[in-house]
Amino acid sequence: MADSNNHNPVLHVLAYVAVECCLLPKSTCRYDVVRRNVEKYLHDTSTEVFLHTEIKDYDHSPFLRENVEFIKICEARGILPLNFIGPVII
Repeated sequence: MADSNNHNPVLHVLAYVAVECCLLPKSTCRYDVVRRNVEKYLHDTSTEVFLHTEIKDYDHSPFLRENVEFIKICEARGILPLNFIGPVII
């Protein structure tokens, strides 16, 4: 795939992304349900993530709005160039 402005190839990398998920004090949901909903939310709404950032906007997920205070991107692994600085495309 090439960028339409300068015709440079665009690298799409499927990476392992580790997140920290802080639940709201009132939440009583199970860990596996939270994990499934966080994975679905990130897969469906994010094209890129930045390390050490928090996601707090859950407009597309009523479940996350009701149960999660924030999601923090902690770690990402994948095949990236050694001099790579920037977002991790998922």
